[in-house]
Parts: sequence; structure tokens; C-alpha cells
Amino acid sequence: MIKKILALAIVSATVLVVFAGCIGTNPPPGNLQETPVSNSSLKETPTGDFEYGYNADLSGVVIKKYIGTSMSVHIPKKIEGDPVISIGEKAFQYSGIMEIYIPNSVTQIGGDAFSYCAGLTSVTIPDSVTQIDAWAFTGCLGLTNITIPDSVREIESEVFSYCTELTNATYKGAIYNLSTTDGRRGLYAAINGGK
Repeated sequence: MIKKILALAIVSATVLVVFAGCIGTNPPPGNLQETPVSNSSLKETPTGDFEYGYNADLSGVVIKKYIGTSMSVHIPKKIEGDPVISIGEKAFQYSGIMEIYIPNSVTQIGGDAFSYCAGLTSVTIPDSVTQIDAWAFTGCLGLTNITIPDSVREIESEVFSYCTELTNATYKGAIYNLSTTDGRRGLYAAINGGK
């Protein structure tokens, strides 16, 4: 009986030591880290968290896919010495990101680039971006407002479709109510020069 109690005590102590060692460690691969940080303190995400390629026509790197696990992403300004100039089509689609910082080297946000990132609540679009392709932010349910820099000269259709909480977009100091058809049309016309 004493041997059973002693064995149970040793097993219990071992379990406690092992369990205590797990506290404060990083989550296992494949699980998203849960604490987003503000853009101002966000370090560049390691290049290994992206699939990317060089585009000779654009003279820079295109982010093709995000394969990392962090919910807060700061796209690097350069990869392998070349500027990151585009976020490719579907690069972050359906990812669990909550926050994205786009560097001021990027000029284009591709179609469906962030579509259905339902938890995305914070986007920093720099003044270098000139084009936002169709469906880029579709289904980003967590977005409530967005500022589109004056540098954007082309925005394709349905960029903010199904962003049910996104009510306002600011462009060149004007606020467009995206919950109305007239507001969406007004924003697209202002950016696309009335097209």
C-alpha cells in the first residue's frame, strides 16, 4: 500500500514538472500565436514565412503566399536585397491574420490578396500603393474602417465586398459610407477618376 502511494506521488510530481515546463512556451507549429501587437512595434516577419518570387517586369519581389503562423504580420521591405513591390493574388487568403503592415515599397495589392481574413482588424496601406485589385479585402469581417492613401489611382470592383462591419473608407480627406451603394460607387469613382 505504501509503495502504491509512493508511486502515485512520484507520477503526480513528474506530471506537474512536465506540465509546468509547458507554461510560457511557444505554441506548436501550425497554431497561430494569439497576441497581436501594434504596427508601430511590429518587427518584420521572417522571409521564411512567405513564398515569394522575383518579377523582372516589375523589378522586385512579389509575395505569393503567407505560410507563417503569426496573427500580426509586417511584410519586409526587401527580400534578398530586392524591394517587395507586390502582394500577389490570394497571398493571404483565408489566413488567420489580425493585423498586417505593408511596407512603403509595395505598389500593388493583388486580387483576393486578403480575402476572407475574417479576423483582420488592422491594415496599414502605405502611400506607395497605386493599385488595389478586385476582391482584395472581400470578407474581412473584422475591418470597421480603412484609410486609402491618396497615391491609389486604381481600385477594381468588389474590393470591400462582404466586409459587413466596414462602414467607412477615407480617401483624400473624404469619408465614404460603404454600407450604401452610392457610397461604394462614390469611392470607386473618386479613385478611378469617374470611370
